[in-house]
Amino acid sequence: MTTMLIPRATQDANANLDAFITKKRAMGAWGKGEFPFDDDAWPLEGVINKGVKGFLYFARRSYNPRRYSVGYGKASFIPDNQLHPDLFRNFAKAMQVHLYLTRPTTGIKTRNAALDALFEALEASGATDPSEVSISVLDKACEIIQHEWRLESAPRLSSQLEVIWQAMVSNELVTMPEYWASPIQQSKSSDRIRLGPAFDALRAKKLPNPRAIEACAELFQRDDTDFCTTFVTSIVALMLCSPDRSIELLYSQADLLSPWTDPETGEQGVSKRWRPAKGAPPLLKNVVPSMREIAVRAHDRLYRLTEPGRELALWYEANPNRIYLPSHLEYLRHQTILNRREVRAILYGGEVRMLDKYHQEGKRVAKFLRDNHVPCLQRGVNSTVAFADIEQSILRLLPKGFPVMDAKTNMKYSEALCVIRNQEFAGYKTGFIQVMFQTVTYSMIASALKVQSGSRGLSIFDQHGYKDDHGGALSLTTHQMRHYLNTLVRREGVLTEQEIALWSGRKSVSQNAVYDHVSVDDKLHKLEVRLGFHSDTHPFGNINNRIFIRRDQFGAVEKITAHLSFLGYCLHDYMQAPCQFHENCIQCSEMICIKGDERTRSALEILYADSLALTEAARRDCDSEMLGAAEWFRVHSQREGFLKNLKDIFDSAEIQDGTPIRLNISTPNRIRDAMARRVIPIKPVSAGIKSMEEITSLLAVTPRGAKKEFPDDN
Repeated sequence: MTTMLIPRATQDANANLDAFITKKRAMGAWGKGEFPFDDDAWPLEGVINKGVKGFLYFARRSYNPRRYSVGYGKASFIPDNQLHPDLFRNFAKAMQVHLYLTRPTTGIKTRNAALDALFEALEASGATDPSEVSISVLDKACEIIQHEWRLESAPRLSSQLEVIWQAMVSNELVTMPEYWASPIQQSKSSDRIRLGPAFDALRAKKLPNPRAIEACAELFQRDDTDFCTTFVTSIVALMLCSPDRSIELLYSQADLLSPWTDPETGEQGVSKRWRPAKGAPPLLKNVVPSMREIAVRAHDRLYRLTEPGRELALWYEANPNRIYLPSHLEYLRHQTILNRREVRAILYGGEVRMLDKYHQEGKRVAKFLRDNHVPCLQRGVNSTVAFADIEQSILRLLPKGFPVMDAKTNMKYSEALCVIRNQEFAGYKTGFIQVMFQTVTYSMIASALKVQSGSRGLSIFDQHGYKDDHGGALSLTTHQMRHYLNTLVRREGVLTEQEIALWSGRKSVSQNAVYDHVSVDDKLHKLEVRLGFHSDTHPFGNINNRIFIRRDQFGAVEKITAHLSFLGYCLHDYMQAPCQFHENCIQCSEMICIKGDERTRSALEILYADSLALTEAARRDCDSEMLGAAEWFRVHSQREGFLKNLKDIFDSAEIQDGTPIRLNISTPNRIRDAMARRVIPIKPVSAGIKSMEEITSLLAVTPRGAKKEFPDDN
């Protein structure tokens, strides 16, 4: 009889995993207790970004909710063969609860995708038990994300894998806890190297088309545009006054602007009463003085357009169980039975009259009754419905959580800026429901600025005949304007990085880097203007006719992100991080040299001669087998290669003097390398050890009595 030995570490991990799942199951979905933990689809409303609805499905990655839809607003059905195994599915739910409470993020779906990758890697290793996750499984998950799924978001998914692994280790859910860092590089080279076609293409994608901004400005100045165009261009105008997230504006209060007057200069301006969406504290966000009149005009137009919606919300706050009726239709409240003409008047406004066949009013009424499950008492041309049924169908349209629109701030719908009558955004031509209100969603704004593929709708640019410079369709996204304003203020240099982060509503200055689209050419041009150089052909003009500023004079120049170095100019921003390459500029991608600069040439000649001597000395030490000489030879040879490349460029007659030179090299991260060297390597131990022989073999210990393979010489 064979006895199966289970290591104590495995037993402890399994017990901890069961306890972890049991504890989180008692908290319910997301740890809120509103929905059952055992549901395989958890609602996303109120969990991630404001206004986002839908469900998170604990199923395999191949599962497509649209194929198994059971109705609008309901969770899709999940076949058994699309579900994860019970243990891993419960672990994934428990981990989502744990991380939602301890490490909240708006990237819930990214975190769930990381769990999917973890499951596929675990399944590929022949297991499904989360306690058997190891370093090799995590590396396999990263390989799946990067090479099989080929996702652009691979760095974000791998960072979520790190978060999940840290939680598993801290809660002792794995047999062998070890240090692990994702092998996927967290920032692409295109984000670091701000030069060349690749960077230009990335910047063009992130920044708005200037023609789209001009078209919005022209439409904003007009007073004869329709509801949708007026609303959207006013939103765009407000978002061009300060770098905002669209969801922040859509959830802003009606009295958005706060006027102010400078007591010393008498200057007048306005600020936005702002609540950032991603954790930064509330603030008064100043509007650029030159944009003051635009901000006031845009806010006034939005306030006027949305006033009827707020009035409806206020009426329903006082009368939550009654349908709103205009004064001339109040008599219908006392009727038990309504015909279609009366239903049309209640829904779409106006007097009770004959239905207009040209505008298909009868079909619209019939569709509303059908979609909202209103039973007809009498069918046919003279069909009738009960007033009570119509009333209940309309009251069911009240938003979830009414009267509170934003649970975090307790702002009511009657206090919000972006509240309109139901279907008013799309039905301003054919009619909209005038007895109910709704919020303006991001999808409404997005579809008005950019037509989605396969859609039959028109953007505001298409409606008014605006095209790009090549005759193609114009488009714009709200997030492009945020990138645009961040790039503008950074290019002009009027704000510090801390001020940009505060103005943009960010928690950390480090988040500014994602919105930095200032190229090397922009920085060089800025330096060129500050130092008095003006050239239409290349930066710095004719280098031979210039006297460069001395180091002791540099302090008198207005502070800019460019520093003198012994080989040229350093573009490193010391407000972001200290320099990791002190006096090793030749291996830094932020160093710029100007061809023809005699100061740089003489320094380069000296450094190259010294490097040749050091490399030759290290070579002799290697020949004599001196300890450590091989490493010194590698370092000096690499440095000699970088210097030779730069020297060849300076000696080339094909490159004009005055041309900025930047070596295309990958800058190593000294801090990350140092942290990697401090990691203590741990030899992984198999969780499936079954005998003492396997243990002794693993530990490389020879059992007593065993014959040695290499006997002693004695």
